[in-house]
Amino acid sequence: MPKTLIIACLAVAGCLGQPRLEPGLTDGWYEVQRIVDGDTLILTNVGRVRLADVDAPEPGEPGGDEATAALAELLEHGRAYVRWVRRKSDGMPVRDAYGRLLGEISAVSEIADIRNP
Repeated sequence: MPKTLIIACLAVAGCLGQPRLEPGLTDGWYEVQRIVDGDTLILTNVGRVRLADVDAPEPGEPGGDEATAALAELLEHGRAYVRWVRRKSDGMPVRDAYGRLLGEISAVSEIADIRNP
């Protein structure tokens, strides 16, 4: 088998097993479309995001509904600041085994108008 064909086969095999990554994602504010559960949400124009380093119980398991409600309360204003988890080798955003992007999430808990204290 020619060397170029072997290399092409290896490249295709490697690509098929890897999740798709979004190189254009930047850390910043995103609109929350929906809370899925205590550690997963859907962001508009991004898709499913898994909270990095959080393993909440699933809905229906003990504490699962409370975890989902807590995340919904944290993000009640509908926006989240996301700091994407990136591979150290090339800076690309990382996906978990289920295809969800991994991110550290922050939120505004109260909107303040600094013009009218």
